[in-house]
Amino acid sequence: KDHIVTYNWYAREYHYAGGFDTVWVSPAYDNRRVSIVVYDNHGCSNSKFIDLNVWQLPALTINTDEQNYCENATSNITVVPSSAAPYTYAWKKNGTALTGETSSHLAIPVGTADFNVTVTVTDDHSCVNDSTFNVNVIEVPGHPNFDPATQYFCDNNVTITYGTPAQAN
Repeated sequence: KDHIVTYNWYAREYHYAGGFDTVWVSPAYDNRRVSIVVYDNHGCSNSKFIDLNVWQLPALTINTDEQNYCENATSNITVVPSSAAPYTYAWKKNGTALTGETSSHLAIPVGTADFNVTVTVTDDHSCVNDSTFNVNVIEVPGHPNFDPATQYFCDNNVTITYGTPAQAN
């Protein structure tokens, strides 16, 4: 016997989709009942429903003192989730996990090259969202160089000549 089945999906009594064994219900930022009715070519049917408790992903705001940092400074980045649920945090620099960084605040040495920081936030419903922040590193100008470094002068007879800046290492 040929056994051909078709599927009809319903969300809140509304026919949502037909013909597929999987359906994506969106937007779904609330609780709803989703049901499926399976029909075969012999007139037989069966149905099943599920009550969905859908939690909204935490919206994330990145707060920082700035996006451009002088090389070898420390950047201070804080993530602020949209609601007051308990959260866990995981931070990455250029895709590599920052071991031990599990709070909403990250103070990270900048170094000498641009990089990005990603924070992944998980709420108490296991909903996960992440956000990436780019850190631009600005080269520090060379150190002033006076030649010679120390000079002694008599009153009213002072001349200081600025030399070529020393190159930063």
